[in-house]
Amino acid sequence: MKLSDKELETLRELPPKKLLEEVFGLFGERAAIGTSFQKTGTVIIDIASKVLDDFRVFFIDTLRHPDETYKFIKTVEEKYSIEVEKYRPDVEELTELLREQGRYGHLFSVDERKNCCQIRKINPARKMEANLEAAISGLRADQSGFRNKNLSKVYYKKRVGQQSLLKVNPLYDWTEADLDSYIEEHKLEIHPLYDYVSECGEKYRVIGCETCHVPVQADRPARAGKFPWETSEKECGLHYKDGGGI
Repeated sequence: MKLSDKELETLRELPPKKLLEEVFGLFGERAAIGTSFQKTGTVIIDIASKVLDDFRVFFIDTLRHPDETYKFIKTVEEKYSIEVEKYRPDVEELTELLREQGRYGHLFSVDERKNCCQIRKINPARKMEANLEAAISGLRADQSGFRNKNLSKVYYKKRVGQQSLLKVNPLYDWTEADLDSYIEEHKLEIHPLYDYVSECGEKYRVIGCETCHVPVQADRPARAGKFPWETSEKECGLHYKDGGGI
């Protein structure tokens, strides 16, 4: 089912709770929430639990997430009585990647980092999304200039050989303060790394693969800790409108 431009505009006007209700109502099991279990994903899951009896959640396991992430997933599964679907890199593709650029090649060049993201994150996500018509994520406009300029609350992403995938970002127009307010009001447990503070006062602002996300001091940009050796748009490529790949 392909939605019209008018229907897309209608969805963009809906608040998060109603938007999730509408999308799951339209697509049922062909819709799912994708999350790395940062604040936005945690909030979206909580909102969905208040309006839906059943909903799908998936996680792209790059095999490089910190132990705290895997433990937190279990916490979320128990709280909401859900089973998070986990998708991992293809063994042969990962073996070839490691043979070509080693375990830490992604630290030495943008191209090698993109190759790593492609194998560990984007390809597994494509396999998951191949069975979906709508994928819900935690993108927000205030996270980066790229996301503010190029993406929106609801948009279509092209797929090779398939109908475009509907991408839905219920919290697109929320700020960090909005997130923290919801978390406090509803007393949500969040990823434990948000509580980490180094001896230098560094904190995690972005959480993902352990080797590519580091805690930073408060005076640095919010996404400075993601691919900290890069000065690019700091995107893995998953959310690009042209198909989500490198």
